[in-house]
Amino acid sequence: MTREQALTAIGLAYTVPISVTYAGSPISPLLPEVIELRLDAAATAENLEEALSVESNLYAFLRYIANQIGRREQEVIEVNAVVQYSRERLNAYLERVAQRYDHPPMEPVLLSEAGTFRPASDGTELDVQASLPLLIGAVLAADPAARQVDLVVEIEPSPDPSTDILKQALDLALEGYPGVVGIFTKDLGSGQELCVNCGVAFSGTGPIGLAIALEAHRADGGAANTGAGALLRAMLSDTDPAATDQILVEIGAGDPYSGAAQITELLLSLGLRNSYILGPSTLATAEPPPDAPVTAANSRIDIAAGPVSYVQTTPMEMGILLEGIYHCAQGGGCLRALYPQALTPLECQELLDLMAGQATMSPLGLSLPATTRVAHQRGSLNDTHADVALIYGPRTDFLVSAFIYLPEQTAAEAADPIFEKIGELVYRFYSGEADTAPQAVMGE
Repeated sequence: MTREQALTAIGLAYTVPISVTYAGSPISPLLPEVIELRLDAAATAENLEEALSVESNLYAFLRYIANQIGRREQEVIEVNAVVQYSRERLNAYLERVAQRYDHPPMEPVLLSEAGTFRPASDGTELDVQASLPLLIGAVLAADPAARQVDLVVEIEPSPDPSTDILKQALDLALEGYPGVVGIFTKDLGSGQELCVNCGVAFSGTGPIGLAIALEAHRADGGAANTGAGALLRAMLSDTDPAATDQILVEIGAGDPYSGAAQITELLLSLGLRNSYILGPSTLATAEPPPDAPVTAANSRIDIAAGPVSYVQTTPMEMGILLEGIYHCAQGGGCLRALYPQALTPLECQELLDLMAGQATMSPLGLSLPATTRVAHQRGSLNDTHADVALIYGPRTDFLVSAFIYLPEQTAAEAADPIFEKIGELVYRFYSGEADTAPQAVMGE
């Protein structure tokens, strides 16, 4: 560059707005004219002349040619630009940012008309003293990449919200849906639970496969030893009823009814007294159907979800079973306590990995980031549809067990809109995601 070109380039560099983030989110950029930022061209030209006078023009030219021939990087001559700005206006900018974006922790708020809620959010407070030198450094930088600053913001965590707000939102969102919806959710960190018809008896659809897979490991020392690995994959990943029936045969040493009895015993040993299976899927069309064992769930007279007689469960009990597998994979929980030799953390993690590969759809129809780890088991039986999901969320790991009974609606797709609404609200609650981040607004 000529001297004039260099000075012009420096002047243009200081017209670039400064990008600013508050608590990790972009806010309005700081425009140079707001703080009266300007280049002192005369003083900067003097610094440039002083830097260039250190060596002769001839020597500099010969070095430039040598570097070109040798394909070496040219040496950079540092020249201090002289800039001026209003410190008062810079302070005022930070004060405006604090006034606009600082807020105390906020409780969740039900948005009745939208059928949703605004999640709880952490409180934020700008640390002006810590942010000021960072902002000044960005103001003085000529490099466009350095003209950005992450303000220092103190975060005050919000209190754990009550699940009452989630229940209210679910009640509003599901109002008018036909049939019966049962939901059980649990924060696996805090233990906080939500129950919506979670003790109602439903047909034991795909999620009962979790108990079948556990019994295959417990009774036979692991699927790898029984040769049932491919069958487990077909049952958990593809929800194949033929694979489920074949595993019952293997567990029962050739008798699927004996295998079903072993699985029911496993469920009882875990305290899941409303869940059972009597035999293979052919019992669904048996005439007459088998008599259903009497349980607290299927004895209710206030609400009924049309469960078939040969396999039943409740949203809560399938959620508790999935929770047991989750803790088992981490080396603890009731499964490890009851069956420390038969159910290892590795085997429980393998079951979760198989569930993560389920090909039918994402858990509850959620559109999750590609990096989000999930494990879920979905299934349908006649007019009952279920999805039991474990989600490793951004704030906490949580599970949701949802069962939907839609009379005369046998197509699984009929339940999709309901699953999606449940998934959206539950994920929003446990992840704390909300549209409360500061937005970029020009003209600060």
